[in-house]
Amino acid sequence: MNLRYIINLILFPSIYSRKYLQKIHQAPEPEQRHIYSLFDYHSKKGKSLIYAIKSKRDYIRDVLVAKELAYLIQDFLSEQSMYAYFLHPIIINIPLHKTQKIKRGFNQTDIIARVFAKDIQGQYRKNILIKNRATRKQALLSSKKERQDNVRGCFTVRDTNYRDIYQKDIIIIDDLITTGSTINECRNLLLRHGARNVIAITIAH
Repeated sequence: MNLRYIINLILFPSIYSRKYLQKIHQAPEPEQRHIYSLFDYHSKKGKSLIYAIKSKRDYIRDVLVAKELAYLIQDFLSEQSMYAYFLHPIIINIPLHKTQKIKRGFNQTDIIARVFAKDIQGQYRKNILIKNRATRKQALLSSKKERQDNVRGCFTVRDTNYRDIYQKDIIIIDDLITTGSTINECRNLLLRHGARNVIAITIAH
């Protein structure tokens, strides 16, 4: 445990302990093989966790969630390492549009992605993608087509990062997947710009 974790544990204890997280139902397996999910969003505790992550900073909670994500993906990474894939992957999270960032005050998966990257010996990169326009909340849209249309073309790769993602293995971190429209929009964009492999791991589904 690092000093920041110990200080936060003493001064700002979290209700989201390791024991609490272990009581949340596991997520159903997403339809897409390149997406992995940890918790069941439709369970009471799973929904409560996602709401808390979106609305309030909690360093202890985020560190523990990141470690659970790392544990979830360890078998996949071990298998891929046999072929020299995902040895030191780039870790990114889904960016917020600047108006969303101002309103919320933080990106809810920032600390989770940082800790996750460290745990799997990856490289966290904060500004690979840019969200260039605000979108409606995906959860409020009723159909898969509406969700796809809502995020189509809303992300771009920052010009200075083209070389950094070429032939690299990338893991996208997000809090919640419903149809996978947002993740797939980002994944396809990264692949078009030369990424070798792109998978995603979400906190809930």
